[in-house]
Amino acid sequence: RLSITVCPGYVSQDQFLQTARAAYAAGSYDVVLSVLPPLDMMEDFKGVPVGVVDSYNTRNLLLFSAGHLDCVIGKYSSSVGPSFALMLNAVTGHAADYRQDGKAVKVVQDFWISESLSDYIEKYTFSTSATMNAYNFNDLARVIRLYSPDATLDELIELAENCSYQAVRHRRNAA
Repeated sequence: RLSITVCPGYVSQDQFLQTARAAYAAGSYDVVLSVLPPLDMMEDFKGVPVGVVDSYNTRNLLLFSAGHLDCVIGKYSSSVGPSFALMLNAVTGHAADYRQDGKAVKVVQDFWISESLSDYIEKYTFSTSATMNAYNFNDLARVIRLYSPDATLDELIELAENCSYQAVRHRRNAA
Protein backbone atom coordinates (compact mmCIF):
# COMPACT_ATOMS: atom_id res chain seq x y z
CA ARG A 1 0.00 0.00 0.00
CA LEU A 2 1.26 3.46 -0.87
CA SER A 3 0.36 6.44 1.29
CA ILE A 4 1.19 9.97 0.17
CA THR A 5 1.00 12.97 2.48
CA VAL A 6 0.54 16.32 0.80
CA CYS A 7 1.21 19.46 2.83
CA PRO A 8 -1.03 22.07 1.17
CA GLY A 9 -1.70 25.60 2.23
CA TYR A 10 1.76 26.62 3.38
CA VAL A 11 3.12 29.97 2.34
CA SER A 12 6.50 29.82 4.02
CA GLN A 13 9.26 27.29 4.63
CA ASP A 14 8.47 27.39 8.36
CA GLN A 15 4.80 26.53 7.81
CA PHE A 16 5.78 23.72 5.43
CA LEU A 17 8.25 22.29 7.95
CA GLN A 18 5.70 22.45 10.75
CA THR A 19 3.06 20.66 8.66
CA ALA A 20 5.51 18.08 7.29
CA ARG A 21 6.97 17.30 10.72
CA ALA A 22 3.50 16.78 12.19
CA ALA A 23 2.48 14.50 9.30
CA TYR A 24 5.72 12.54 9.52
CA ALA A 25 5.45 12.14 13.30
CA ALA A 26 1.85 10.91 13.01
CA GLY A 27 2.50 8.34 10.27
CA SER A 28 4.72 5.44 9.40
CA TYR A 29 6.74 6.23 6.32
CA ASP A 30 9.22 4.09 4.45
CA VAL A 31 10.34 6.85 2.07
CA VAL A 32 10.24 10.65 2.08
CA LEU A 33 10.16 12.55 -1.21
CA SER A 34 10.07 16.31 -0.82
CA VAL A 35 9.53 19.07 -3.35
CA LEU A 36 11.30 21.45 -0.99
CA PRO A 37 14.87 20.85 0.10
CA PRO A 38 14.54 18.73 3.24
CA LEU A 39 17.78 19.97 4.85
CA ASP A 40 15.95 21.42 7.86
CA MET A 41 14.24 18.10 8.51
CA MET A 42 17.18 15.70 8.27
CA GLU A 43 17.08 14.90 11.98
CA ASP A 44 13.40 13.94 11.68
CA PHE A 45 14.07 11.49 8.83
CA LYS A 46 16.86 9.39 10.32
CA GLY A 47 16.79 5.85 8.94
CA VAL A 48 14.32 6.68 6.17
CA PRO A 49 15.42 7.05 2.52
CA VAL A 50 14.97 10.68 1.51
CA GLY A 51 14.51 12.05 -1.99
CA VAL A 52 13.90 15.51 -3.35
CA VAL A 53 12.32 16.94 -6.49
CA ASP A 54 14.65 19.82 -7.18
CA SER A 55 17.64 20.46 -9.45
CA TYR A 56 21.18 19.30 -9.93
CA ASN A 57 22.77 21.87 -7.65
CA THR A 58 25.62 22.11 -5.16
CA ARG A 59 23.35 21.91 -2.09
CA ASN A 60 21.95 18.55 -3.25
CA LEU A 61 25.45 17.32 -4.12
CA LEU A 62 26.52 18.05 -0.56
CA LEU A 63 23.42 16.34 0.87
CA PHE A 64 23.99 13.27 -1.35
CA SER A 65 27.69 13.21 -0.42
CA ALA A 66 26.85 13.36 3.29
CA GLY A 67 24.43 10.44 2.94
CA HIS A 68 21.33 12.56 3.62
CA LEU A 69 19.78 12.13 0.17
CA ASP A 70 19.05 8.85 -1.58
CA CYS A 71 17.30 10.15 -4.67
CA VAL A 72 17.14 13.36 -6.67
CA ILE A 73 14.54 13.92 -9.35
CA GLY A 74 15.64 17.13 -10.93
CA LYS A 75 16.21 19.56 -13.71
CA TYR A 76 19.52 20.65 -15.12
CA SER A 77 20.88 24.16 -15.55
CA SER A 78 20.22 24.61 -19.25
CA SER A 79 16.68 23.17 -19.23
CA VAL A 80 15.35 26.70 -19.82
CA GLY A 81 17.22 26.95 -23.14
CA PRO A 82 14.28 25.96 -25.38
CA SER A 83 11.99 28.41 -23.54
CA PHE A 84 14.53 31.14 -24.18
CA ALA A 85 14.58 30.17 -27.88
CA LEU A 86 10.76 30.32 -28.04
CA MET A 87 10.72 33.76 -26.41
CA LEU A 88 13.52 35.11 -28.58
CA ASN A 89 11.75 33.90 -31.72
CA ALA A 90 8.56 35.59 -30.56
CA VAL A 91 10.09 38.98 -29.71
CA THR A 92 12.07 39.11 -32.93
CA GLY A 93 8.99 38.96 -35.13
CA HIS A 94 8.32 35.24 -35.44
CA ALA A 95 5.65 34.75 -32.78
CA ALA A 96 3.05 33.46 -35.26
CA ASP A 97 5.47 30.80 -36.52
CA TYR A 98 6.00 29.48 -33.00
CA ARG A 99 2.40 28.79 -32.03
CA GLN A 100 0.31 25.64 -32.43
CA ASP A 101 -3.18 26.21 -33.81
CA GLY A 102 -2.84 29.88 -32.84
CA LYS A 103 -2.05 29.01 -29.21
CA ALA A 104 1.06 28.96 -27.08
CA VAL A 105 3.13 25.86 -27.61
CA LYS A 106 3.44 23.20 -24.93
CA VAL A 107 6.84 21.60 -24.58
CA VAL A 108 7.39 18.70 -22.19
CA GLN A 109 10.80 17.96 -20.71
CA ASP A 110 11.63 14.98 -18.53
CA PHE A 111 13.42 15.14 -15.22
CA TRP A 112 16.72 13.39 -14.65
CA ILE A 113 16.85 10.89 -11.78
CA SER A 114 19.79 9.88 -9.61
CA GLU A 115 19.68 7.15 -6.99
CA SER A 116 23.38 6.95 -6.25
CA LEU A 117 26.09 9.45 -5.48
CA SER A 118 28.15 8.43 -8.50
CA ASP A 119 25.19 8.94 -10.85
CA TYR A 120 24.41 12.29 -9.21
CA ILE A 121 28.01 13.45 -9.62
CA GLU A 122 28.01 12.45 -13.30
CA LYS A 123 24.78 14.34 -14.02
CA TYR A 124 25.67 17.27 -11.76
CA THR A 125 29.02 17.71 -13.49
CA PHE A 126 27.36 17.54 -16.89
CA SER A 127 24.54 19.87 -15.82
CA THR A 128 26.78 22.58 -14.38
CA SER A 129 29.52 22.51 -17.00
CA ALA A 130 30.08 25.79 -18.81
CA THR A 131 31.33 23.97 -21.89
CA MET A 132 29.24 20.80 -22.08
CA ASN A 133 25.60 20.85 -21.02
CA ALA A 134 22.15 19.75 -22.19
CA TYR A 135 21.56 22.69 -24.54
CA ASN A 136 24.50 24.69 -25.83
CA PHE A 137 24.67 27.70 -28.14
CA ASN A 138 24.85 25.57 -31.29
CA ASP A 139 21.75 23.57 -30.28
CA LEU A 140 19.76 26.72 -29.65
CA ALA A 141 21.08 28.66 -32.64
CA ARG A 142 19.68 25.92 -34.89
CA VAL A 143 16.14 26.68 -33.64
CA ILE A 144 16.39 30.50 -33.34
CA ARG A 145 15.42 32.40 -36.49
CA LEU A 146 18.03 35.14 -35.95
CA TYR A 147 20.70 32.50 -36.53
CA SER A 148 18.83 29.97 -38.68
CA PRO A 149 16.18 31.66 -40.86
CA ASP A 150 14.65 28.28 -41.83
CA ALA A 151 14.26 27.04 -38.23
CA THR A 152 10.87 25.53 -37.44
CA LEU A 153 8.70 25.06 -34.39
CA ASP A 154 8.85 21.29 -34.88
CA GLU A 155 12.65 21.38 -34.71
CA LEU A 156 12.51 23.41 -31.50
CA ILE A 157 10.00 21.01 -29.91
CA GLU A 158 12.11 18.02 -30.96
CA LEU A 159 15.22 19.56 -29.42
CA ALA A 160 13.42 20.41 -26.18
CA GLU A 161 11.75 17.04 -25.78
CA ASN A 162 14.85 15.05 -26.67
CA CYS A 163 16.29 15.78 -23.24
CA SER A 164 16.72 12.47 -21.46
CA TYR A 165 20.17 12.19 -19.97
CA GLN A 166 21.07 9.49 -22.50
CA ALA A 167 19.86 11.63 -25.44
CA VAL A 168 21.79 14.65 -24.19
CA ARG A 169 24.98 12.62 -23.70
CA HIS A 170 24.59 11.24 -27.22
CA ARG A 171 24.08 14.75 -28.63
CA ARG A 172 27.18 16.07 -26.82
CA ASN A 173 29.33 13.08 -27.82
CA ALA A 174 28.25 13.49 -31.44
CA ALA A 175 29.16 17.20 -31.41
